[in-house]
Amino acid sequence: MGKIVMSRPSGGGTLSIPYDSLTLAAVVHALQPLQGGRVQHIAQPAEHDILLTVYVRGVGEVYWLISCSPQWARTYLLSHRLPNPPQPPPFCMALRKYLQGGTILTIAQRRFDRILDVEVKGHEGHTYLLSVELMGRHSNIILIAPDERILHAAKMVSSRISRVREVLPGKPYTPPPAEERPDPRAVSEEQFLTRFQQDNPQDPAEWLRTRFEGISGFLAGEIVVRAQRLDNGMSDVTLWRAFRSVFEAANRGEWEPVLVRDEEHRPVGAYPIPLACLPEEQQHPRSNIHVALENYYAV
Repeated sequence: MGKIVMSRPSGGGTLSIPYDSLTLAAVVHALQPLQGGRVQHIAQPAEHDILLTVYVRGVGEVYWLISCSPQWARTYLLSHRLPNPPQPPPFCMALRKYLQGGTILTIAQRRFDRILDVEVKGHEGHTYLLSVELMGRHSNIILIAPDERILHAAKMVSSRISRVREVLPGKPYTPPPAEERPDPRAVSEEQFLTRFQQDNPQDPAEWLRTRFEGISGFLAGEIVVRAQRLDNGMSDVTLWRAFRSVFEAANRGEWEPVLVRDEEHRPVGAYPIPLACLPEEQQHPRSNIHVALENYYAV
């Protein structure tokens, strides 16, 4: 196979480690023990944050943070409870009305997108969906009724704000607009190489980011660095091998989360796998993805 001509990412500056689809996949895998747990309490400690206290048999209480912050949208388990405001906001009251006392049925990532779907069977027997969209400034947390109508949301979106998608009580729930791209976890070698040879991209990182669902610019760059280490100059076959090394591990749930520190030992990010694009001495293994993320975001 022919060699790929590499180009450096534009922009420069400090490397940014995002909370991307791969991170969400690791978190969803680590959240599976909460299925069957009881939602004991719901609080809204900050404008964009909710905290679910879930009782898990054999474990006890766990504290589940879900944030739709425009800058720091994220979700993971905390090691401690957060302060509870004396007056719950309207969104928190709606969550308590429908979900508190209920049982978590499923916790799932929607395809390989930055969307988390949590099904909860309410105390009265109906099943509700809590849809968590971790999409930068468009992030939101939406409570959806059994008839797929919106009950409440952390951020209301009227037609004046978005002509494409309203998020208002009583409106039918519609998912965020998205391009149909293949889930990288399900792509075969033949599909990958055929697509690559048809496109013949000059920038393989950009090609990965735009041709497959959920691959962030950061993860695309990581895959390219892995491929370069396999074969100086890199080929389509080594790009596939690097791609496979990431997503086969994801499919098996073989996560090795790291907290990343800069040269001055300050936490600058967390990721669910060791990174070839950063020096090994800057990466500090953590026991699970929740600990890695809490270590970073608590700073």
